[in-house]
Amino acid sequence: MTATINLTAVLITLIICETLYALCKLANKDKAKATKKEEIKVLEVPAFMNQRRSTQEQRLVDYVEGQVKKGEATK
Repeated sequence: MTATINLTAVLITLIICETLYALCKLANKDKAKATKKEEIKVLEVPAFMNQRRSTQEQRLVDYVEGQVKKGEATK
């Protein structure tokens, strides 16, 4: 009888620990996504900056922005 009670307590504790671990892991993923979104905002180029760029610079900016958008689309 005591072995059954102890085993039940161990199993319940194990289930609680696994649940908390999964919740923490999900919270870390959400935090990482929020950080990446903030980094993407930094990469955006204001419209007034586009007027001062040469053609080659503008192509480079367009390429980089395109790569960033492709990265967002794959996530």
